[in-house]
Amino acid sequence: MRRFLVKSRGKQGLTLVETLAALLLIAIATSVLLAGVQTAFQVYIKNTFAADSQTVSDTILTAFTDVLRYAGAVETDGSGHVTAYTNLGYGMAGQCITIGTGAVQGMIFLDGAQTVPLLSDLSYSGMEVTDFVLQYEAGVFTCSYRLQDGANSLTSDIFTFSLRTLNA
Repeated sequence: MRRFLVKSRGKQGLTLVETLAALLLIAIATSVLLAGVQTAFQVYIKNTFAADSQTVSDTILTAFTDVLRYAGAVETDGSGHVTAYTNLGYGMAGQCITIGTGAVQGMIFLDGAQTVPLLSDLSYSGMEVTDFVLQYEAGVFTCSYRLQDGANSLTSDIFTFSLRTLNA
């Protein structure tokens, strides 16, 4: 036993096996750390999208409240979808709410020609409105839609609200 201790004290440096074992442990620790950071980043992206989509939804609701509360002469198709309305406060007659296409994809417009946006493009924070439905029955507008983030392929739950018009 004493001879073994004397030999081990005289060694200089690490053996190849000890070096490889240390590198293996460092590689395993690094991969676990990177996996944790990646998971945390994905959770951050989803939570940020959820918070941003709620903010955009609240802004859309406020803007719709201003427009639809005073809408009159509302026309619908057979299933109750709004096809035209009038809002003298916004100078619109016989208009319908549309969702933009092309360069203005997913933005809500208060007219069919897509010239009067409900919100500025900066309000959407890179999100698009999808699955938009606006219905009207007995003086009540009911709207539902989703928000989608094209950059990270995230889609919100369905947002729904109802507004009673004051001009019914």
